[in-house]
This record gives sequence, C-alpha cells and structure tokens, in this order.
Amino acid sequence: MNEEFFKDFGAKATELDSFKSEVQENMQREADNAVKARLKNSVIEQLLADNELLVPSALVKDEIGRLKQEAIQQFGQGAKLDADALPDDMFKAQAEKRVQIGLLINEVIKVNEISADDEQIDAYLEKMASVYQDPQSVIDYYKNNAEQLNSVKAIVLEEAAINLVVSKAATAEESVSYEQAIAR
Repeated sequence: MNEEFFKDFGAKATELDSFKSEVQENMQREADNAVKARLKNSVIEQLLADNELLVPSALVKDEIGRLKQEAIQQFGQGAKLDADALPDDMFKAQAEKRVQIGLLINEVIKVNEISADDEQIDAYLEKMASVYQDPQSVIDYYKNNAEQLNSVKAIVLEEAAINLVVSKAATAEESVSYEQAIAR
C-alpha cells in the first residue's frame, strides 16, 4: 500500500495510518447518516400513522408533476420524453404521502416556532461539504444560489422538527452492526 493506492481510493492520505483513519471516518459518517435516515423515516411513518389527514388535490397534483419530472430526469437519460405522457395514477400514492409528510412537518415547525438561523445553516453546509475535494467551493455555490440555499434551510428546519419529535417521543436504543446500520 502506497500513496498511489490511497489515491485510487480517493483518499487524501499519504501513509497507512492516516489512510486507515480516513477510511474509519468515512465509515463512521456513513453509519451515522444511515442511522439518522432510519430514525427520520421511523418518525415520519409514526407521524403519518398518528395523524390522519386529507390532502388538498391541488397539492397532490403539483407533487405528481414534480415526481414525473424526477422520473424523467432519472430515467430519461437525455431523451426528449414528455412527463405528461406518464400516467398520474403511477405517482398518486407517493405524491399523497409526500404532501402529507410536508404538511405534518410544516405543522410541527409552525406550532413549535422552529427557525433556522445562519449558524445552523452554515454548520449544515460545512458538514455536507466536508466530503468534497474543495469544501469551500461547495459552500460558496450554495451561499451564492438563493434557490439552493433555501433548499438547505428547508432541510435544516426539517431536521430540527424531526429532532424535536424524537426528543418528545418514547424511544429505545438498539445496538446494530455496521452492516445492519447501512443496510437499506
């Protein structure tokens, strides 16, 4: 194992000990993110189960449109596909669920007067950008793009809402292996 080997793995390390440390940090970050995502999904599923609500058809229709566009972008591979050619029924259940989640999370944010300040947004950006070769350019990109910065603010607000719900919920810790933590 040498510097060339480490570079093949995209590592910044130049010696074995620093390579091992970098790999361990990456694995820890991956496990933390997986556990956090699993917890978020559990909270959202419980919120949905505990709060039955009817969703406005206009919001569902808008969400169906977004889901169609996402599908075209993901699977279209540059082909000129018309999103309207995809049947609405194919996306309706997912759209309804996403709208319900959005409404519930927004209500938690509103009722608890949750806000995202610059410090929280900066901390999120720094953590997200830390995995890139040039973290500062990633941070600058988001800070100089209002739409992208708003999406980061929405993520920070959503995380705060989820954390608040978790702090008020009855929870139980569970020990799992690394493989179990990152399994989807």
